[in-house]
Amino acid sequence: GQPLLEDKESPGRFFVSPAGGVVREIRRGLKRHLICIVIEVSKPEDIEQHPVIVLQQTSRQELIERLKTGGLFAHIRQRPFNFLAKPDKPPRNIFVKALESAPFTPPAEFQVASYEREFQAGLDALSKLTDGQVHLVYREGTTSRAFLDAKGVQKHSVEGPHPAANVSLHIERIDPIKSAEDVVWTVNAHTVVAIGYLLLRGQYFVPRVISIAGPGILEGKTGYFKVREGYPISALLAGRVKKGLVRLISGNPLTGHQVESE
Repeated sequence: GQPLLEDKESPGRFFVSPAGGVVREIRRGLKRHLICIVIEVSKPEDIEQHPVIVLQQTSRQELIERLKTGGLFAHIRQRPFNFLAKPDKPPRNIFVKALESAPFTPPAEFQVASYEREFQAGLDALSKLTDGQVHLVYREGTTSRAFLDAKGVQKHSVEGPHPAANVSLHIERIDPIKSAEDVVWTVNAHTVVAIGYLLLRGQYFVPRVISIAGPGILEGKTGYFKVREGYPISALLAGRVKKGLVRLISGNPLTGHQVESE
C-alpha cells in the first residue's frame, strides 16, 4: 500500500505496492523502460493503513486525494483516448464495466463475490466524483445481487459474444462522446471493489480472481484461481504447462501482452 511510483504528469497520483516487504530488484528494458519491481514479501506482512472515510462528510477533492495517495486513482481511465483520468477535470459520466466477454477472462461476478458491501461503497464514491451519471453495465441474466441491487447508478444489461464487454461499445450505445473535451471515466468491477475497500477498511485491495487457460496448459490444470496482485507467473504455472514451445500471455489473447515465466 505504500507508494512505489508517482505519475509525473499528475503529482500526488501514486502507484502503490501490492505487497509488504523489501524491494529486491528493479528490472528495466530498452531506454531504461521500467518492466517490473520485484518485492520480497515479509512475514508478517505490514500493510499501510489509511483513516476510514465517511463519504457524507467528505468533499470531492478530499476523496480524489485519498484515491490518489491510496493508489486507486491510477486505475481510473478516461475517454476519449483511454488515458489515465485527469483529477482536475470532472467527467461527464462514469462507466462501470461489470462484465467480461474476451476469451479466458473470469466473469466480473467472481471479482465482487463476498465484497458486495465494498462494491456499493465504491459506486457511492464514483457518484461523488461526477456531476453526471454512473452507468453500471452488466451481463443480461446475471444473478449477482451486487449488480442487480446496486443503488445510485443507471443500470444497463448487455448480451451476446465479444466485444459485448467493450466499454467503447457501451459508451457509443448509451451516451456517445461528441468531442475531445467530452470526458468520460471508465473503471471495471474489480476497481470499484478496491475503491470501496480503501474507503471502508483503509487498506489497498490486493486479492483478484484470474484464469489459467489455453492450449498450452495441461488437461485438468486449467481453471479460475484467487491470487494476489503481482503474484509471480512462474509459481502460477508450475506443473501446468505442456512441454515444448509455449507462448505465455498476461491478459486475454486479444489484448494481452506476451510475457516470460520469470
